[in-house]
Amino acid sequence: MVEAFAVLRKEFPELLLVKVGVAGRTREYRQEIMRKLDSLRIAPAVIFVEYVSELDLAYYYSSAALLAYPSFYEGFGFPPLEAMACGCPAVTSDTSSLPEVVGEAGIMFNPYDTDSLVEAMRKVLTDSELRDDMVRKGLEQAKKFSWEKAARQTEEVYNKVASG
Repeated sequence: MVEAFAVLRKEFPELLLVKVGVAGRTREYRQEIMRKLDSLRIAPAVIFVEYVSELDLAYYYSSAALLAYPSFYEGFGFPPLEAMACGCPAVTSDTSSLPEVVGEAGIMFNPYDTDSLVEAMRKVLTDSELRDDMVRKGLEQAKKFSWEKAARQTEEVYNKVASG
C-alpha cells in the first residue's frame, strides 16, 4: 500500500493516505513501517488514526477519494462494504470474500502486484465518470448486505438442520 501511495503521491502531490486502525501489532512492526515511510519520503502525507467511532469512520469514508484495501485474506471484508455504503469507491484485492462483497461496484487487483494497485487507484483518481459509476454501483451493492438478512439466512440454515 505505501509503495503504491508513494508512486501516486508524485502524480498527485496533494494526496494523503489515512490509515485507520491499529498500525501494527508490535512496536518493531510500527517502527519498520515508519522507516519505510521515511525512506519513500511520504511520512508527512500519511496519517494514522487508530480508533474511531462508527460516526467518525463514516465521515472518513465519505470524505475519501477512494478506499484502497490490499488484503491477502478476509473472512468477510467489512471495510469495502462500509466504504461503498458511504459513497466511497472501493479498490480492493481480488482474493477470498472480497469479489463477492464489492461485486461489479469496485475495482479489484492482485494484492501481490503493487503496479496493479497503482493503476486501479489512478483510474479512480483520474476518471470522474468511472468514479461516479463506482459510487452509484457501490451504494446499490451495499444494499444487498444487512444484519437482518444474515440473521434470516442463519435461521433458515438452523431450521433446515433441525428438521432434517
